[in-house]
Amino acid sequence: MRCYTYIVENVRKLLPDVFCFIPMAPVDETIPAGCSNAAGRCISVEKRRIALNTNIFTAVRAAVTARQAAELYGLKVGRNGMACCPFHGDKHPSMKVDERYYCFGCHETGSVIDFTAKLFGLTPLEAARKLAADFHLDPDAPAPAAVPSKWQLEARQRDREARCTQVLTAYERLLKRRKDRYSPATPDRDFDPRCTEVCRQLAGIGHFLDLLSQPDAQTRRETAEALIRCGAVDRLEAELAREKRETGGLPDAS
Repeated sequence: MRCYTYIVENVRKLLPDVFCFIPMAPVDETIPAGCSNAAGRCISVEKRRIALNTNIFTAVRAAVTARQAAELYGLKVGRNGMACCPFHGDKHPSMKVDERYYCFGCHETGSVIDFTAKLFGLTPLEAARKLAADFHLDPDAPAPAAVPSKWQLEARQRDREARCTQVLTAYERLLKRRKDRYSPATPDRDFDPRCTEVCRQLAGIGHFLDLLSQPDAQTRRETAEALIRCGAVDRLEAELAREKRETGGLPDAS
């Protein structure tokens, strides 16, 4: 599984010039009335974190069933709600997935958050955050929140993958033009170090385009999600826009 950390670390290594870290939403650190010391602020921050975590658990459990998560993450669920259990060597469907899940073979059971945590090796909080992101839930929305249909989720994912592919392909063309510009015209010319940097970035762009063209839907989904979340796509779009302003256009597709 291509995780967010893997993609971000590769962006940092292969495309350091376009890496942009997007922090988590800031926590309200206002000191409560009557508290003038750091302890009061720390208590306020901790209460805020607890409230945010409680909200996301409540929103996810109210909006998403174990069956919806199982289907989104690649399990084939029959009309009777039975599926092959991913937690043991199951050759015949022995896990019932509905609001919760239960395996008649290995006796694993739990909520949608438990299912996702065990499936991906996450903590409950990480699993809740993943579900909220994958199902486009707002933890602050009233429960039960409306859950997009599977078709809507797939359409949104296709749009994200298409955006990433389009931006990376355009930037690849820009890098190829820069490579031609910086490459020595003759063997006796001095080598421009910018050519080496451009070649390194071309390798990085090619790596991510390869991931986005993989037949495995999960690889494509997690690659696009990570490239967007870490800010790489926004930075590349900004660089392309700057190039267009300064030169009057971008290189044509070849």
